[in-house]
Amino acid sequence: MKKIITRIILSCLVIMSVSSLQSCNDDGYSLGDFYLSYATVKRGTNTYYLQLDSGDKLWVAAGYLGYNGVDGQRVIADYTILSDKQGEFAHYVKVNNLWNILTKNIEKVETEKQDEEFGNNKLFGINEMWFGGGYININFSFFLPQVNRQHRISLVENLLNDQYSDDGYLYLELRYNSYNNESDYVGKDMVSFNTNNVNLEGKKGFKIIWKNAEDEEVIQTLEVKKAKPVDSEDMPKLNQDNMVHN
Repeated sequence: MKKIITRIILSCLVIMSVSSLQSCNDDGYSLGDFYLSYATVKRGTNTYYLQLDSGDKLWVAAGYLGYNGVDGQRVIADYTILSDKQGEFAHYVKVNNLWNILTKNIEKVETEKQDEEFGNNKLFGINEMWFGGGYININFSFFLPQVNRQHRISLVENLLNDQYSDDGYLYLELRYNSYNNESDYVGKDMVSFNTNNVNLEGKKGFKIIWKNAEDEEVIQTLEVKKAKPVDSEDMPKLNQDNMVHN
């Protein structure tokens, strides 16, 4: 699994602004202001733009022009607004930094062999889980593997399990495979699962099953209609001095 994403961002992210006394552009935006958002990379032939979970599109007019992330990659974007609406884009922006989020598809368990490969080890905990941008986004804590040892996080639709009730939710299992090499130390990470390959017709949302630190099964309900807000002005502000750049 990829590097642990910067800890300081995961606990307070969506959209946050910092005021500055630096110069402003023609649309009145300070070039010293920056925003942090969850976003999805939308790639063309030689260009890309960012789509926020609100649906707003940001055209990357400056900064990170050579970013080569694939279409559908989830990111944490640090950007400065350069101008207001331009055609289909809500803003033209300068991207100051991008952090890739581990991005995966929801997979299916159809055989006993697949079931074994996904594993079903305990996690330390789920810090936050929400539906946004067409993705199930999970900020989780886990027992760190020993140095340079593999581990795997997956979200699966288990077609071998017929015990789930027909209550209007799609049941999915968050499966962690530690490959029996976890340590006593705990780390945090984040993953986004694309939901475009599961059938949500007639469903109110998801029920996510996972194992906690006591090795007990937990079922967490995730309402699609209660997606995490992305434009709240009530979000806490982040001091620019605390930003950690790669």
